[in-house]
Amino acid sequence: MKATKAVLEAIEQAERNGLIEQLMVRSVPDWNRRMIVPAPPTANNLFPTGKGNRRFMSKEYKAWLEIAVPLFRAMTKPPSFPVEICIVIVPGNGWRVSSDIANREKGITDALVKAGVLPDDNQKYVASVRIGVAKPVPGNYSFIVFWLAPPTEWWNI
Repeated sequence: MKATKAVLEAIEQAERNGLIEQLMVRSVPDWNRRMIVPAPPTANNLFPTGKGNRRFMSKEYKAWLEIAVPLFRAMTKPPSFPVEICIVIVPGNGWRVSSDIANREKGITDALVKAGVLPDDNQKYVASVRIGVAKPVPGNYSFIVFWLAPPTEWWNI
């Protein structure tokens, strides 16, 4: 993954500067902790189509999973399901305002399953996903802050 060391250094700097604490819009449950990882590739770039219309995992996605999955294995598994996945994108170098934020969720949920934190990413285990975008951090690389929480019915229908 491009600039992996620089991304991880930017994350550490953001934590030291208190930026991560400012991003927490709700408390993290006792059984969990927030995770900070480089932004995953967009869902459009996870599985390109090759010869014979066969899909394969992109090099960029493989490199991101090599970073994310070991970090996710350190998470405590939720005591019950379903959960809500809360994601905050911290834009940095290369982030475009026109980026489709929903395309970043797929890599995170798949990595949570690969790490064994979630048995699956279907509705039995994931009730909802909340995604927000923080103010850009100039000079940094984009990264993600996320945590799992008990689900809330924030809709009113």
